[in-house]
Amino acid sequence: MKTNKYKATIIILIASFASMAQTQQFTTAGVHTFTAPEGVLSVKAEAIGAGGGGGRVRGSSARESGGGGGGAYAKGIVNVVAGNTYTIGVGAAGVQNDNTAQHGGNSYFGSASSSDASLAVRAEGGKTLILSDGSNGTGAPGGKAANSVGNRATYDGGNGGNTSSNDYGGGGGGAAGSNGAGGNGGQGTAGMGTASFGGNGGAGGVSGGDDDGVEGYNYGGGGGGARKSFSGTTVNRFGASGAIGMVIVSWSTISGFTPAAVCAGSGEVITVTGTNFTLIDSVTINGTSVPFTAIDDTQFSFVVPAGVTSGAIIAYTENGSSVALNALEVYDYTVAVTLSGATLTANYTGGNGATYQWKNCVTGTTINGAVGAIYTPVQNGLYAIEVTENGCIAASECITVASLDIASLTENALTVYPNPASATCTIQTHGIIAREVLLTDVNGKEMNRVIPAGVVSEVSLENVNAGIYFIQINTGDGTYIKRLSVIK
Repeated sequence: MKTNKYKATIIILIASFASMAQTQQFTTAGVHTFTAPEGVLSVKAEAIGAGGGGGRVRGSSARESGGGGGGAYAKGIVNVVAGNTYTIGVGAAGVQNDNTAQHGGNSYFGSASSSDASLAVRAEGGKTLILSDGSNGTGAPGGKAANSVGNRATYDGGNGGNTSSNDYGGGGGGAAGSNGAGGNGGQGTAGMGTASFGGNGGAGGVSGGDDDGVEGYNYGGGGGGARKSFSGTTVNRFGASGAIGMVIVSWSTISGFTPAAVCAGSGEVITVTGTNFTLIDSVTINGTSVPFTAIDDTQFSFVVPAGVTSGAIIAYTENGSSVALNALEVYDYTVAVTLSGATLTANYTGGNGATYQWKNCVTGTTINGAVGAIYTPVQNGLYAIEVTENGCIAASECITVASLDIASLTENALTVYPNPASATCTIQTHGIIAREVLLTDVNGKEMNRVIPAGVVSEVSLENVNAGIYFIQINTGDGTYIKRLSVIK
């Protein structure tokens, strides 16, 4: 069985929906919601825990307190259902309050509680110091990757800086970011935050003076620890608060593709348009992975491989996965021919709207009027059929017909005389109307052609060498053939 398929026309269908931003940032402490857009199967959720607050100092002698810890970072790809709503929490800044410590809050995606074990993404907040009654204070720890959740990455926040006698307050720890862990604070110096989005810690209280320290920077930086000089009083200095956390949700979208239908094996390129394709990982059609070419952030392309059937196009990227709203149609039609006696029958796998055309494999020409699924030739030879549907052509192998008695088929419809002939021959039809008269050699090569004016036609043999030839009459409903001997 042979299946040559190609597309005669291009069908274009673009599935579109309202444009929207493909990244959403949540930067206000508290609980929020996110609704998954149409066509989105999974999203990338990134979280930074809030920074912890720096410690305070009290009493009548010079003292310093350590810095607050920076928030951790977590990233994950989370499966979503379009139209469903998901809970997001942004951690509140850590701060010390008299003798209690409010640690930096956890930031998370996917649950109503930051402690829920089923959370898909959670970044732990940095810790807060309460106070220091003496020098040599120890900084608070940053949020820990081990206490965070993310199936793509988790990084530690930086620890708050330590202090030594009669020196600076400890600097706040830097927040972690997508590029790695946050930096630790030092004596007075802030830990550096890590890109992307991790904020720097705040500086510790200055040496030799009374200073509360500097607040942590967005997002997730730890607050600086306080420093108090010797004053003979019991005046307290308060450490600085950390910075709030954040959550970022990103996703990709497929807005359309063209063409919307292809013939299997045609090699036609499908171009897909959408957003956030720069970091595309893989593409599937109806669940089968296909090779692709990333063009830019808004386009990629592919050719449908053999064996891939109609179905949904899904793009998997570092920003999550998305599906085209319309399925790609892959037309995969085949046709095979069976022979019974002298009758050829086409067995076609497509629909009822297909058109049929039988061909002579020897001459490479179509057979006039042979446009049904069943065909009985009037002469022995090689035959095939082409079936067209939706612009795709399926072609069969050539089948040999060798069982015909040509004389019995044409005896009553066609007379050729003289036979043998040398200069000319006359063709007379009986009960049929000839549209054309062809003289061909034994290989099917056309030697002469006549358009009849009636039932009698004359064919010149002037430039024809001696040999065996065939007179072929085409009526539009069939073909009639008789053998002719040419003598010179």
